[in-house]
Amino acid sequence: MSPLASLFERGNEVLNINNADGADFHITTHGSDWLWSVFSIFALVTLLVLGFSFTKPKNQRTFLHVIALGLIALSYQYFTLASNLGWAPVHAEFNHVTTSDQSKTPGMRQIFYARWVSYFVAFPTFFLSFAVLVGETWSNTIAIIICEELTVVSLLIGTLIHSTYKWGYYTFGLAGFFLVVYYLVFSYRVAAQSQDKSVATHSFAIIGGAIVLLMLYPIAWALSEGGNVIQPDSEAVFYGILDIVFFILIGTFYQIFVSRSIDFVGEGVSGFDYRVFTSHGPRSVPAVAYPSTKEEELPTPPAQSRPSEATAHTAEPTSADVEQQV
Repeated sequence: MSPLASLFERGNEVLNINNADGADFHITTHGSDWLWSVFSIFALVTLLVLGFSFTKPKNQRTFLHVIALGLIALSYQYFTLASNLGWAPVHAEFNHVTTSDQSKTPGMRQIFYARWVSYFVAFPTFFLSFAVLVGETWSNTIAIIICEELTVVSLLIGTLIHSTYKWGYYTFGLAGFFLVVYYLVFSYRVAAQSQDKSVATHSFAIIGGAIVLLMLYPIAWALSEGGNVIQPDSEAVFYGILDIVFFILIGTFYQIFVSRSIDFVGEGVSGFDYRVFTSHGPRSVPAVAYPSTKEEELPTPPAQSRPSEATAHTAEPTSADVEQQV
């Protein structure tokens, strides 16, 4: 039997190499196969975006490189998850999912903290690239990224907590989500209205899709890591579909499609040396006068007339003046 045939016959042996000891509820070989498929999709799209960026002039690649950064983070995530790494066993709060040989009641659930670490990098790239399309300001872009990071960090911490206090962090995460919705509706949408009609229409569609999909992430968390309602394999499918639709279909392909009608150089978004998130053109940099390397003769200031010492003080009376006074 050839080595290649032996490889296919052997199949996915991830769980034999990186076992799930300590977890009662963990992914199976089917879940790992799905995660490898999602990894392949993200890796392929990452290479396509990077390759497409080389067809653009160097000063027009910032937009595509920002998108590629998020895709790289997600490729890293799914390679880790498919390898059955980046997880910790956490005692579930609810006993909705059970096994015949679980060590505790409720049992220990496999929690992939690597997922939320990658989201910490991936989500900001979406809001950053979308800000370029709608001409959003730096301040609002940073604000919405901070709000989204609040959601990601809160849900990450909540996954590692056994007690009901995890729902307190879930509440913090929902607060961050609603703030993100606020900025998308009242900031990004307003900024999009000032763009070309075609760009504005597509931007409104991106905003609507982003809100719906972002709302599904806390729901997925509540059904899996938080509530222990669905198995880890189902959790992998839920998050995988969400990530493909949000980061690839909307965050990559749709945004690149919309960007075709945008003059990045004319709008000053060709590089980070410019005002990336405004549509008022490149930032005007005031000229700075640097000293010449050669010594230059400085003009001699005009001589100022100064009273002499004799006239500056009261002159002493002469003998003639004394006689006249007498």
